[in-house]
Amino acid sequence: MMSGGGGTAARLVYALVLISGFLPSVLLGPGNAAAALNVAVEASPDPARPGEVVNVRITVTNDGALAETNVLLESPIPANVTAAGFLGVQLSRGGSCPFTVINNGACDVGELATWSLGTIPAGGGVTVSMPPVIAAATPDGTLVTFEAVVSVLGGVRATADDTVEVQSSHVLELALSEDRDPVGAGQSLTYTLRFGHVDTVFDAPGALLSFAVPAGTAFASASDGGVFAGGTVSWALGTL
Repeated sequence: MMSGGGGTAARLVYALVLISGFLPSVLLGPGNAAAALNVAVEASPDPARPGEVVNVRITVTNDGALAETNVLLESPIPANVTAAGFLGVQLSRGGSCPFTVINNGACDVGELATWSLGTIPAGGGVTVSMPPVIAAATPDGTLVTFEAVVSVLGGVRATADDTVEVQSSHVLELALSEDRDPVGAGQSLTYTLRFGHVDTVFDAPGALLSFAVPAGTAFASASDGGVFAGGTVSWALGTL
């Protein structure tokens, strides 16, 4: 399946991979039911260009047998995002930057993007997002890390981070997302791979896309001619 790319993307195509029988990556033993909050951070694209929006998705899950209440999620705004920040209203699910360094209504470097998640039921999860922009003057090779801290009544319960590298000259882009998180054992899980060729002058011949099927899953199908072999799905893309 093909769709036209916008902005700097000369071409954009996507492929779907369907995985079934996903098993939780964290297995909890007796006595862990009251301390089962986990958090994961996904930041894409990686690498990112100066001036490009990074889609940061943070997922908090409760893998225990009891509901978790008064759950608070915080994510520090890192250096090397645009000095103008981004508007607090761009945070999903009612997030805000309440502790302002600069009182301009934006989430600026050094501030905390904050979400009061309230109660997360046993086996449940919440995903939030924010759209920071890489600062225009950021040098190539700079690593920008997006962190997440989950706490309950002031006590830290889980932390995670994801890092993107700044590269102004890359011509291929790839982003990965899933249709549900958390997912229960026996449920189907669809991964979407979005990729693009951003050079508007030269083609990229012989392009190959590969996706390693995660452990604890069973491959079901792939769109757009994807071939599964040896635990990996591959697409021969030809010239982009």
